[in-house]
Amino acid sequence: MTSSTTLPPQYLGDATILATIYNQVASGAGSANAMGTFTCLVASPAAMLSTVENDVVVGDFFCGTFTFGPVIDGTFIVERPEDTLKKGLHNGVS
Repeated sequence: MTSSTTLPPQYLGDATILATIYNQVASGAGSANAMGTFTCLVASPAAMLSTVENDVVVGDFFCGTFTFGPVIDGTFIVERPEDTLKKGLHNGVS
């Protein structure tokens, strides 16, 4: 992580932007009106999900957004990585 040249945003698990992206992907995949949206997405072909994800990324609002990635869940990822680094809480090599 510390050698990475990029720092994409990491959102809290219940962030509005994540729900919006999820809903757009579900809609693009034809899963928005399914009884079990997540189950429908899991059953969707990977190639189709990749195309839908790309369509969301190049859209007006989410242009340049990382649509899938880790979120701050409070248990496994407890805070933004940059906050952890600022506190010096890392296993860096001197």
